[in-house]
Amino acid sequence: LAQGEDEQSTIAGIVIEGLKGDELKQILTEAINQWASEPLIVSGGGSSLSLDATTISFDIDGTISTYESMTKKAWYAFWTSDKVVHLPLETIDSEMLKNEIANISTWNTEETYSKVMAIASYLRTDEVEAVVEDLSALETDRLALAIEEVPVTAFGVYDIANALNDTVIEPGSAFSYIEALGQNAHLANSETLNFLASILYYNTLNMDTEILERHSQTKVQNYLEPGVEAAIDISAEKDLKFMNRSTNPIKLKFSIDNQQLKAEVYTTYKDVDVMMKVVHDETITPRTITRYTDELAIGQIKEIQAGEPGLRVSVYRYVHGVEELISRDYYAPVNRILLKSARQLETTQQSANTDSDLQMDLNG
Repeated sequence: LAQGEDEQSTIAGIVIEGLKGDELKQILTEAINQWASEPLIVSGGGSSLSLDATTISFDIDGTISTYESMTKKAWYAFWTSDKVVHLPLETIDSEMLKNEIANISTWNTEETYSKVMAIASYLRTDEVEAVVEDLSALETDRLALAIEEVPVTAFGVYDIANALNDTVIEPGSAFSYIEALGQNAHLANSETLNFLASILYYNTLNMDTEILERHSQTKVQNYLEPGVEAAIDISAEKDLKFMNRSTNPIKLKFSIDNQQLKAEVYTTYKDVDVMMKVVHDETITPRTITRYTDELAIGQIKEIQAGEPGLRVSVYRYVHGVEELISRDYYAPVNRILLKSARQLETTQQSANTDSDLQMDLNG
């Protein structure tokens, strides 16, 4: 309230001193409509919910009636000052709203619902902090585990791991790696973003998930195996997305110890066995590329890049024994590059020119 407004009566923070009847009702209705034009955000425990504020109903007539009864003066007290009251708007119970909140299994439905209605009764736009249940209950069954050495060129690994740690994904809900990181994504380099995304992707392949989006790094890394890594590019909108297809929420756990990243996924109850398999469909032999230089001695050869074979791989997953093709990836071979002395060629050419048997009459 502005200075002096605490000495005037309000409803939902709106000064209504001196207003009565239809005029008061119109003021409150306009304020409610303006407030309901923006969604009401509820978040907590790694989950977030955007509620349509228009689904919240208010008892305007009941609120006005309460206000009038509290400020009404007896006929014999006409000389007394008007009574100042500060009232919330009276809300109407909404089962639909309560059911939306109940969809987040990690929230206490009743307590979170009460906080939402309290915020609404004063037409506040604050983000509502949900009342989170004890998340340790989600760590009953471990669905997946990956432990990998942190690459030496990666920085910001702790920040990204902390941002993802304790994330809960509800049944039927989709997860976006970039959205989950938010502004934290700028705390790390691309090597780190790819590394943690790859570890997470590997774990999702060992669970009952639907892969919605994944991009290959197209080159073999020194962690995991080809076919199960992932690439992230925020500017190009290359994301890692998947959906929890199980009937239970899943919880992501990340920790770092002795430069090793440990990634786990837990749930309340493991309701299906999942197996993942990587098949090497083809090994592609690298080419040998020869370059020449006069900086090497005659006959000298130097290898400046070792060749590495390329691969074509397929990733399969088995859920309830049913085979599911997840991806087919191609990793180009790395060609072998040799540096040879150009002087050897010059010497051979000179010897050809001085050999009478190899002379040619260029005039025909």
